[in-house]
Amino acid sequence: LRGLRDEYKGRVMYVTTSRRPLWELTDEAFPEEKDRLVMEGFVELFHGGMRYVSPLDLRSASETARRLGERYNVQLDGRAQENLISVTGGHAGMLRRGFVPTMKQPDVARDAVTLINLLLDDRGLSDECGVLLRSLPPGERRVLRQLLDNEPVTDTMAWKSLVDKHIVYEDNGRKSWLIPLLAGWARKHKAEL
Repeated sequence: LRGLRDEYKGRVMYVTTSRRPLWELTDEAFPEEKDRLVMEGFVELFHGGMRYVSPLDLRSASETARRLGERYNVQLDGRAQENLISVTGGHAGMLRRGFVPTMKQPDVARDAVTLINLLLDDRGLSDECGVLLRSLPPGERRVLRQLLDNEPVTDTMAWKSLVDKHIVYEDNGRKSWLIPLLAGWARKHKAEL
């Protein structure tokens, strides 16, 4: 693979998908440095080319909700749909997974905080939030705890990584969660964060 890329630079691209960077997965799978050397050339192919899947924009999220409504033969009213999109931060998987509980209790969904609690009561959605947050490196989880406790963020590299991963954002110096549902899960399960 390395030879092909070197020979056809700019015309050959490899794409891998994973929840964590390849070098982290390699370090975990091969704790001995001599064993990691086997993977070094492969992992090096992807150096500097990491991209994180961003949340859906409002238009795409609304279209996703509309299509889910067609599938289940139910359309959410405007407020319930807005809240579902807002609390999931446009995260495609959470939006899809959260549609059915929202559809079953549309009155509850008209309040964002109540909707977060309803969605966190859904085991599949709660598990998805937990897997996503627990898969983050310790430094990033520490920053999220600081954010929950309204403490100053002390690790700028971890913060930048969380921004790149579309979990948090900063607006006029104010640091916030991009996905309120994840913040709700983190508050409920702070000991696991």
